[in-house]
Amino acid sequence: MANTGDVSVGTVLRFNGELCQVVEWQHRTPGNLRAFYQGKMRNLKTGKTLENRFRSGEEVEIARVDYKTMGIPLQRR
Repeated sequence: MANTGDVSVGTVLRFNGELCQVVEWQHRTPGNLRAFYQGKMRNLKTGKTLENRFRSGEEVEIARVDYKTMGIPLQRR
């Protein structure tokens, strides 16, 4: 488990049981309130984007994802 300070743009998180890629990640400190991280994430399965706020120091689950290019076989003419 990692905390919110370890997350950056492009990181893949397991959020609500789904894999989501971080599109935007900002640390915000509004006025007299406590600091938090605001994240905009894209669900890798559905493609939908969602926004959520995380407390500073909150634990998040970073998923290890391997990318592989899939070649399309050439067609013979």
